[in-house]
Amino acid sequence: MGPLSLIVLVPVIAAIFVICTPKENKFAIRAISTGASFVTVVLSFLLLIKFQKGGGLQFVEQFTWVKELGIEYYLAMDGMGAVLCVLNAVILFCGVLSSYGIEDRAKEYFALLLILAGGVFGVFLSYDLFMFFLFYEIAVLPMYLLIGVWGTGQKEYAAMKLTLMLLFGSALILVALLAIYWSFFNTTGELSFNLVTMMDAMKIYPNLFQEDVMIFGYKINFQILMYPAIFMGFGVLSGLFPFHTWSPDGHASAPTAVSMLHAGVLMKLGAFGIIRVGLALLPDGAQYWALTFALLTLINIVYGALAAMSQTDLKYIVAYSSVSHMGIVNLGICAMTVESIQGSVLQMISHGMMTGLFFGLIGIIYGRLHTRDITKMGGIVKRMPFATVAFTFAGFASLGLPGLSGFAAEVMVFMGTVQAKLPAFQWIAVVACVSVVFTAIYILRGVQKIFYGPFEIEKNKYFATLTDANTTEKTAMSILMAFILLIGVYPAYTVRFIYDGLLPVFRNLGL
Repeated sequence: MGPLSLIVLVPVIAAIFVICTPKENKFAIRAISTGASFVTVVLSFLLLIKFQKGGGLQFVEQFTWVKELGIEYYLAMDGMGAVLCVLNAVILFCGVLSSYGIEDRAKEYFALLLILAGGVFGVFLSYDLFMFFLFYEIAVLPMYLLIGVWGTGQKEYAAMKLTLMLLFGSALILVALLAIYWSFFNTTGELSFNLVTMMDAMKIYPNLFQEDVMIFGYKINFQILMYPAIFMGFGVLSGLFPFHTWSPDGHASAPTAVSMLHAGVLMKLGAFGIIRVGLALLPDGAQYWALTFALLTLINIVYGALAAMSQTDLKYIVAYSSVSHMGIVNLGICAMTVESIQGSVLQMISHGMMTGLFFGLIGIIYGRLHTRDITKMGGIVKRMPFATVAFTFAGFASLGLPGLSGFAAEVMVFMGTVQAKLPAFQWIAVVACVSVVFTAIYILRGVQKIFYGPFEIEKNKYFATLTDANTTEKTAMSILMAFILLIGVYPAYTVRFIYDGLLPVFRNLGL
């Protein structure tokens, strides 16, 4: 078994062990989950250290699975996959540490969390489109149970809404992938889901994925027809307007670790899929639809920030903030310049760490105050100094403070967007930059209302017994803070990996 199969299977095997553990033995369940998640952290960092920049695909594991259909088990790591695997491993480990308070059906909860993480690893490492889609579904579907069973508030409604909308997106993705598969066969005579084979064939067959398709008597170019299915299908998961409405409800109802993985990693799968499939195989379609989808991402950025300003529920504030920040990720993809796409991937990592920290802290605060209403909080800096520092730190990263990861990522996206071919992108970049002001308003307002001001015990009866984060919680939050700081201080290290992974995409886009 190769290292890539190992990092995918470790969480899955651990989930099986957890399921076989007696439900009364919660210590063993937590120990297995913690141990497995820590192993994925170690493996992901070892692979990152051993990864040779400029060496293309590495640690390749490939063999035929279903020969008649051209399906392969094909795992490989590029630079982009390397850093995103680290993101997934770190968020999983911190999420498990933040879940020690789960008592009801603990073994089912941890098993589903581990299976979800295994699916995410598979998505980041798959170079066969069939396997890619299979892992994508494995990553997405556990969310229904994790929210519906262990969530709070309108959890059944939120879980059903999330699942139905993501299944709609999956249907679009499946149609587009099968169309790409069939188009490749029609041009080359070869049945294959192999992404590398398809990208190489585009250099040999100039007409590959360029045929006209008859729709209601009209001829439409294949790429122009299929790219919207890819962008919107994956865009549902990345919170693209107007398909974003599942996200705030899902975040608000999900338990802490699920929110951390949901916002920190799962939403990134959508943007990753657009880059991996859409930009790589349908570059002309991406160019054609660039401005249309850029305008939708601009709505995401501005609307998400304004919506966050109007919320009083702490989870909804961060959820709408995620919609806004993921709009920046998708804008970078639409601009299609070297800087903007690299910034988009860096923003995925930055936002993943940042929202993981936010939702982890919200779980700590909610667990002690039993409310997420910021109007019923105030002055808790006196009792929760660590949580105050960590939340303020996350807030500064969110609003793009220089020296933290959010600044480097957003600057790259905005600068790359200004350099886009269409002049309209310059105006889009200007409007998107203005949204940073709105971000500062809701972040600073939230910090002031929650942590500072008068400590009024009549606001909440739990103020009397309020305590700061425990050692386990402090460890998880400190890890995320460290990564946000390291990436912000020295983003070039991460960007070099990202650039290496994006080189084939840049070549197909003619950049």
